[in-house]
This record gives sequence, structure tokens and C-alpha cells, in this order.
Amino acid sequence: MSAFHLVPADFDDKETQGILYWFGTSGGTEEWKNPAESELLKITRSSYGHGKASDVADRKGSWCSTSNKANQWWKIDFGEKRSILPSAYTLQVGAKKVDILP
Repeated sequence: MSAFHLVPADFDDKETQGILYWFGTSGGTEEWKNPAESELLKITRSSYGHGKASDVADRKGSWCSTSNKANQWWKIDFGEKRSILPSAYTLQVGAKKVDILP
């Protein structure tokens, strides 16, 4: 198994598309707030790594991870009364440098 060492990059915080942006701005009517920190949705992960789980929804670069083990996962819970059917999605990895360790 390989391990990854990630150095956070600066994300483009001008992005205004997507469901996390919509939640974070209350449909574009408010200034951005991390929707997980505002408890509008819940983010969990299979194990503790670096950073907070809520960092996944943030608009700035951060180092957040799970433990370096097999079968790790992240979950974004939008609430029991919401169904999300994405037509596309983007996963953003912010790394200025990635070292793959044997």
C-alpha cells in the first residue's frame, strides 16, 4: 500500500457552483459559511486523520484525511428529509506537492 503526503494548496474560492456552495450561502442569499460547521449538513469519516471532518466542505485549502489504512471513507449527510441525485460531481485534492511513499 502506498501512502500520500499532501501539502495543502490554495483553492479557487471564487467557485459558486455546486450543492456545498448552495448550502453554505443559503441558496446564494447569504455570505459563505462552512455548511458543516453551521450544522446544515454532517460530514463524517471512517477514522481520524488530520484536520476536522468539516474541512472537506470548506472553500480554503486544508489538510484533512483519514488514517492510512484500507477501506477508508467519507460521508456527507444532507439530512434525512433530503435526497440528493447528482448529475456530476467534483472531488478537489489540494496539493502543491504529492509524495508517494512505498
